[in-house]
Amino acid sequence: MPFAEWGDNCDLGIEAFDRDHKRLLALLNKLHHAVEAGHSQEVLARVLAALNIYVNFHFTEEEELFLRTNYPDYEPHRREHRKLTAAVEEIRQDFEKSASDALSQRVLEFLRGWLYDHHIRFDRAFAAYLEANRATLELQDSSASARAAQ
Repeated sequence: MPFAEWGDNCDLGIEAFDRDHKRLLALLNKLHHAVEAGHSQEVLARVLAALNIYVNFHFTEEEELFLRTNYPDYEPHRREHRKLTAAVEEIRQDFEKSASDALSQRVLEFLRGWLYDHHIRFDRAFAAYLEANRATLELQDSSASARAAQ
């Protein structure tokens, strides 16, 4: 049984974000499987490396879209991203000092909690903003494309 599951109710309707969130869940499930099999230290190193890449790429992509759409809650959302980035770095440093099954379990619990909380509180709010402002945003995008073509 997966440690963390993605249900249809988790979809934001933003394909790139949903894809990235599913990748994060896959990382969590991979680590969970390794903990259960007694191989968590080897897998945790790979998961932390992948997580570092994930947070840098995904958060940059999200924040660029926030700016392009004039998202009014950009700053609080960006602060949440910085908190996770700092937490991932702290975990990585802890891992370098002393890898353990307890650290692997801490990573699992922290990331699962963070992902679900962030997804519900922040990402869903952005998806709702996009949906509520879709017509305006499409009009702005069309106007910008027309100006660029001239």
